[in-house]
Amino acid sequence: MTTGKHYYGIEYAYGSDVANGWPASDEGGGVLADIVYRFATAIERNAWVEDGNPYQGSGEREALSSRCRTVRRVLAAGYTEPNSLKRR
Repeated sequence: MTTGKHYYGIEYAYGSDVANGWPASDEGGGVLADIVYRFATAIERNAWVEDGNPYQGSGEREALSSRCRTVRRVLAAGYTEPNSLKRR
């Protein structure tokens, strides 16, 4: 387990206005098409967000709080790779 503060960002597969993954029932085994990334610094995360698509749609990026429900669910599901929280 890693320690220390981390910063998170999300890259939307279809845009922030499209709901995908994480069904109402966790037993549904839904998959999150959006990708959540972890960064060591806020500066690194913010630069990554700025490089994303500036419009709503595929490639749109947003900074997320570690308290965000999406971040907590991704971490609880075992996504632990730095800078690309994909299942090991």
